[in-house]
Amino acid sequence: MQTETHPLPGTAAPLLLRNSDPVLMMAPDDLEESPEQARRRYDPQELEALKASVRRYGVIVPLLVQDQGGQRLRVISGHRRLRVARELGLQVPCLLSRTPFRGAAEAELVMAANQQQPLDPFELFWTVVRTTWEYHRELYDPALSLEQWMDLLRYVLDPGAAPLEEQPEWLRLRYREVMESLDADLKAFGLPAAQLRDRLIRYRAMLPVVQRALREGRLSWEGARSFNGWVKRARRLFPEHPALGEEALWALAQSLQALSLRELREALQRELARLGAPRREASEAERTIRRLYRRTARLEQDRRQEVRERLRQLEQELKDIEALLEQP
Repeated sequence: MQTETHPLPGTAAPLLLRNSDPVLMMAPDDLEESPEQARRRYDPQELEALKASVRRYGVIVPLLVQDQGGQRLRVISGHRRLRVARELGLQVPCLLSRTPFRGAAEAELVMAANQQQPLDPFELFWTVVRTTWEYHRELYDPALSLEQWMDLLRYVLDPGAAPLEEQPEWLRLRYREVMESLDADLKAFGLPAAQLRDRLIRYRAMLPVVQRALREGRLSWEGARSFNGWVKRARRLFPEHPALGEEALWALAQSLQALSLRELREALQRELARLGAPRREASEAERTIRRLYRRTARLEQDRRQEVRERLRQLEQELKDIEALLEQP
């Protein structure tokens, strides 16, 4: 039996049918990324490999999209493919889904499981937190904030260790239903309650700038834990250091984004050593030497090496003179 489908205005006709969800060929500019996507980090090497594949074969696996009532369809799953196709100027196949997901994060999680592309620890944790929050907010309390839900979630996972000053009335009345719903969600997502509780405790203990770096995909879960410990240690050693303010730390977190965990830890060690170094303005002589050193780039190789060696000798002589002047 054939199923009748109706493409959206301005789109191509469906290419195939699957469970009444048509696949459409769309231009990337006709799509928008979901602000609630589960994935927070994209490996640059994986993106380059995906780009090479798409350049040769095109986008094979359709993006999952939904009509949110706006001028553009919203991508629920397939953000990497969309970014690569946009860079290459290619159209993408899109599966127009009518499945009632509880938000984009849940859809991304389901698609990741179907495609055997598991989310990283924070992506899975944050998807569960946001999905359960959206569900209980819609069902019980429209004014429930994400921060309030994390407090309630911590309580229902371990009431003895995280008592509440005051339970919401809806939680008192519907406690059994909330527990059953949460238990079903955790089983569906494949996240044990003990792991959710542990990650929730660790996340809430992190500094705001580290939490932001996690949410925006600047750091992995392990990278964020290392960065959080480093910031706390650095602030103990250098309480008033200007490089440990929120803006400076955010800039540092961004600079760590593309590093492996080992490289990140090494970079933080170097940064800690730099914080402990005395800070002073370069002298006029030092600035002159640096300026002359840059100008040697235009010289031929033999001449360049000779001039640079003389500049290094001059720099060392100036340091020796400075040390003599500082002696009592």
